[in-house]
Amino acid sequence: MADGMSSSSTGMSLQAKLMAGLFIGSVISGVLGLFYVGYSQLSTPPSAYDDELERRLAATGVLSDDEVEDEPVEDEPMNDAEQALLAFNIPRHEYYLFPLPFISNLKDSKKLVTLELAVSTYAPSGISETFIVGLMDLDPALRSAVLGHLLTKQADELETAAGRQELKSELRDVLNEVVTRDQTDEEAPKITEVHIQKLIVG
Repeated sequence: MADGMSSSSTGMSLQAKLMAGLFIGSVISGVLGLFYVGYSQLSTPPSAYDDELERRLAATGVLSDDEVEDEPVEDEPMNDAEQALLAFNIPRHEYYLFPLPFISNLKDSKKLVTLELAVSTYAPSGISETFIVGLMDLDPALRSAVLGHLLTKQADELETAAGRQELKSELRDVLNEVVTRDQTDEEAPKITEVHIQKLIVG
């Protein structure tokens, strides 16, 4: 009799556990279902264009036919090749620092000038990188042009801020003459700016 009661209570206990598990599983499934429905409804942005509303407004005369816009066309996403081409065509600054300083005599003076110089260009990424590599190849001719121009400058011209600014502009023109000497393409990149890193007259 005790065994019968024991097995009966075990059966009830097992049945209660199964019912509790089913109840908990149902509640969890319901909560997850509600979460999914809410998430999908709330995370979908509303359409900015309502075709039916546009037609009704046009029919009532509130909007003229000229004001009724066509349904906006969504831009197609770019593929990897198009993204790479876009990144390749974005203009950027590239710099070239002359590895050695320029040391030169000055006009009508026993003083020397020591000049550390960098130049920059602004062009689409691939073109600007190629341009800088080309400057490395032209380094001897560029150095010669800079040293030749420094011989035309007087010491007092380089001791003022205005004089140094004028020197930067002049050097840009002198260097671009060397860079563009054999170029036929007028759209080819040029040196856009000269940067004086150090200038000592003494």
